[in-house]
Amino acid sequence: MNENTAKTEKELMEALSAGDRSALKELVEKRAAAVYARCLCRLGDEADARRAAKRTFVRLWTAGGAGAGEAPLAALMRLAKRSADDVLSEREEDGREEPFADGLGDGERLAYALYSVGGLIHREVADALGITLAEELNLCRSAAAKLAETGGEAAFKERLRAPDMEADVAAACAGIKPAAAKRREIAGALSLFWSIAGAAALIVFVIARIARCGG
Repeated sequence: MNENTAKTEKELMEALSAGDRSALKELVEKRAAAVYARCLCRLGDEADARRAAKRTFVRLWTAGGAGAGEAPLAALMRLAKRSADDVLSEREEDGREEPFADGLGDGERLAYALYSVGGLIHREVADALGITLAEELNLCRSAAAKLAETGGEAAFKERLRAPDMEADVAAACAGIKPAAAKRREIAGALSLFWSIAGAAALIVFVIARIARCGG
């Protein structure tokens, strides 16, 4: 990702924290593929992955963007993992398992999915997974070689392709205000209250002085 794109995503996060729903829509457009790939690699089930991906963006919206000092992509990958883990925990209660049958290891699958389908460059994948660039490159090369050997790359990419999620996310966030926007509203209301209280106190003081002077 180049510097301009990174700056744009930072600006989108700032707009999102102010309650700008168009910023959320643009972030979904930009990063749904990576978020969905992250969730599906963890869960192995398309419906569950879609649910976890939607939950990721709802959490991002509710939190009002990335944490202090956190890069936008890192925030999304952190929330995606958390959401996928939550869905997995819910699913394990009914004993379901959804293993992959592509011959890849978990690390290979996730790294190659984020790179080949999720729209991330190798450095972004490495950062998202907390590994070195060399380790990420080895995982992607190994995954690509295995899929080429079995002729399964096209099916792999097709399975991991993200569905259109904009409408789902928008509907889920419709009645929710970001935490930062709520705090600003509360701060504004308190400021108005104290301004009115101060003005009222001043009026009472002036009336009392006038009354004393008149007496």
